[in-house]
Amino acid sequence: MTRAEVPVLIVGGSLVGLSTAAFLGHHGVTSLVLERHRGTAIHPRAALVSQRTIETYRALGLQDEVEEAAAREFVQNGAIVSVESLGGKELDWYFRFINEGVEAISPSPRVFVTQIGLEPVLLRAAERLGSTIEYAAEVVSTEQDADGVTAVVRPRDGGAERSVRARYVVAADGAHSPVRTRLGIGQLGHGSFSDSIITIYFKADVNKLVGERNLSVIYVFGRRLQGFFRFSIDLQAGFLVVNSTSEPDGSRSVSIGEDMSEPTCVRYVREALGDPDIDVEIENVQRWSASADRPPRLSRAAPGGRGRRDEAIDARPLRPRLRGRRGLERRGVARRGPRRRRRERHRRRDLSRRRRAHGRRRRRRGALRHRHGRRGAHPAGWFRRLAHECGRGRRASTRARRGARPLRVPARRPQAARRAHNRDTPFEGLSLEGGRPITWA
Repeated sequence: MTRAEVPVLIVGGSLVGLSTAAFLGHHGVTSLVLERHRGTAIHPRAALVSQRTIETYRALGLQDEVEEAAAREFVQNGAIVSVESLGGKELDWYFRFINEGVEAISPSPRVFVTQIGLEPVLLRAAERLGSTIEYAAEVVSTEQDADGVTAVVRPRDGGAERSVRARYVVAADGAHSPVRTRLGIGQLGHGSFSDSIITIYFKADVNKLVGERNLSVIYVFGRRLQGFFRFSIDLQAGFLVVNSTSEPDGSRSVSIGEDMSEPTCVRYVREALGDPDIDVEIENVQRWSASADRPPRLSRAAPGGRGRRDEAIDARPLRPRLRGRRGLERRGVARRGPRRRRRERHRRRDLSRRRRAHGRRRRRRGALRHRHGRRGAHPAGWFRRLAHECGRGRRASTRARRGARPLRVPARRPQAARRAHNRDTPFEGLSLEGGRPITWA
């Protein structure tokens, strides 16, 4: 068995693995990336890339390449909306533009680009920065000791196994990582919210249904179907994610993935589009589950290892594509856990406190208006300034308010006139203890 040595071995060559290789190369660390598939992604999958991610790619000089790849796939800076159907009633516009409100925060925008478009950009960057990427190579075992990690690699197209020796191994081989499983690093969280979500890839001309709207993501909340759309830049193809459907009696169906036949998928697409007669061609259908899990720890050190030296790092938490628990709860998929209920209880308590404080302020202002006959006539600010000039502080102001002679409040004038009056006119008729008169400075 042949043996190779590298500083870092990265298991998995998708977005996480290729990004890790590029960032390591940027810092002068070479790496070997092993991917079990035979090339880059062939399905679009997630497409929204956050502003912070683009900022990190900008540090590698990749922002322009990523934006060019994104522009080839989608019209950028579109809206996120919800509808009963694409050709039917609009329910809400969550974002008129996906970068609305964040343009001035950073030179890097949010972009829509699929894994099909983004992975080749990262692949070229990783190779340019000194990393080696091998496809159709599967890691079948890993063994740690005090000095590093030894991995056994098997070519998927046939051939002899070989071993790779590395100081570090990065497990970026997906949500169901075999490397993480062999290390005994499990998953904690809420588990699967639904095991029957399907993604339908189809071809259909939706130009008339979209019209002049620039729509990036379209959430569908129909009577019998809930999901979301994304379309290609020419509006001739797209995919529909079906999160849930409803039975004739109104109950929620839990068996979407049990029937993925072409007639059923065509019916789903036509119903979500709102056009029962549109021509639809089904290209592919995938079944998946939505969950919110994370590893309890990100590494497992070998016996005798020191610090962070001999560890395998997990790739990332697993989150649903519906943008968090709130979206799942809105669709009736997730339950509110104890932490969520506690946060909502605290939020209601704080809101109640703010409302009570606002009511007290309103009642106080009303009492002052009643006492002085009109709004704005209460001279508390004047007393504070007078007391400050006399060096008596709050107690002097209190004595002044309780003095035998009341303050003569001048008639209300325009602001400029009041300022000139206060600045130039002595304030007579008020004195503190000792009979010393008070005048404006």
